[in-house]
Amino acid sequence: MTRAQWRTWQAQTVDLLAALVGIVMACALVGRSRATHHRHANPKPRMHGPHPKAQHPAELTAAERAQVLELLNSDEYADLSVTQVWARELDAGRYWCSERTMHRILAAAGQSGERRRQATHPPRKIPELVAEAPNIVWSCYAEVWVMPILVTKPRDCAGFGHKVSA
Repeated sequence: MTRAQWRTWQAQTVDLLAALVGIVMACALVGRSRATHHRHANPKPRMHGPHPKAQHPAELTAAERAQVLELLNSDEYADLSVTQVWARELDAGRYWCSERTMHRILAAAGQSGERRRQATHPPRKIPELVAEAPNIVWSCYAEVWVMPILVTKPRDCAGFGHKVSA
């Protein structure tokens, strides 16, 4: 008998004995926990789907968030940090939201990086040596030191390495 069959047999037997001796005695006779019996007899209804997000009373509406984003992207404040925008708006007597909320709004819009306009530089060109005649292009080279892997005779190499000109 498999475990699933055993549990099914226990449930059916407890249901039959419960009418005669009661659930407590029936569970004791069969060897089933009363809590398990009641949990399987009366299952909780399952809640399907995502839970709705709790709305904080002070949370900005979508229109207010759009206004704050428009303010942060305006020509006057486009090159300023969020802290500077927040302070200047407070000085003007306008409070939109906290600095952290402004950062959240910018992050949601994908604008959480550097706010200042950055200069763009052309990509660096790799120098190319082109000779149009002999003795025009000269190049410097480094000396290469080669270490012997296997020394069979000590007189083959002077010391540990020997100098090779490249």
